[in-house]
Amino acid sequence: AAIFSNKKLKIVGTGSLNVTSTYNNGVASDSHVEIKNGAISVTAPNNCVKAHNSVVLGDADDAGSFILKSTGSTGAGVRVDKVEAVTTPVYGLTTTDDDINGIELKTGAYEITAIGKGLSSEAYLYMEGGNGTITSTGSHGIKAELDLQVDGGSFTVKATAGDCFHSSTNNVIC
Repeated sequence: AAIFSNKKLKIVGTGSLNVTSTYNNGVASDSHVEIKNGAISVTAPNNCVKAHNSVVLGDADDAGSFILKSTGSTGAGVRVDKVEAVTTPVYGLTTTDDDINGIELKTGAYEITAIGKGLSSEAYLYMEGGNGTITSTGSHGIKAELDLQVDGGSFTVKATAGDCFHSSTNNVIC
């Protein structure tokens, strides 16, 4: 990845960050990624933002702007790729709770475009507020292996070759 951490990776601040990866992932961690506040733009041929356990984007108090563009057919805008022996869903994440699995989108402005999946979690996926577009031109728009929960926000989700919202084994809750 252009930016990588073996441990938790936090990107916080009111500035702007532009990441362009020409090889694999844009921003990645072997455990957790948390990005909030500022204006973040990531372009990558694989996953724009990827972690094994959890990715949390946005913040209830100070939103942020996220432009994520995955240009490869197997990549995703945001990806969590492992399910550990953790049973705690991502919902209700606090800054001290790292024992979660999944993706959480909080308040923020999102423009996520991918040839692969827009959002892809092998665990839970929770959307709490926020606004924008999530577009997939080759797969599902939003895919969770476990519960997929939408709790507010205003999104346009487009998927030309799969479901807009897809949960493989559990519930889709809006």
